Amino acid sequence: MNFNDSQTKVNLAKSFAAECQAGARYQFMAKMAQQEGYQYMSMLIRTLAHNEMAHAQQFFNKIIYYKL
Repeated sequence: MNFNDSQTKVNLAKSFAAECQAGARYQFMAKMAQQEGYQYMSMLIRTLAHNEMAHAQQFFNKIIYYKL
């Protein structure tokens, strides 16, 4: 089966989008926390955002480099 026509690729693309959206939400929350003076909380939330983007990168790599 061709990977480009597979449900696996669709699922990976959806997962990639979800991880990107989660990373963006965490970045917005971190900015709000920083503006409200919660520096430590902002740092923790930025770490979560970084982790979500790392997950997105993994899904992206699978989509781009997958070979059958």
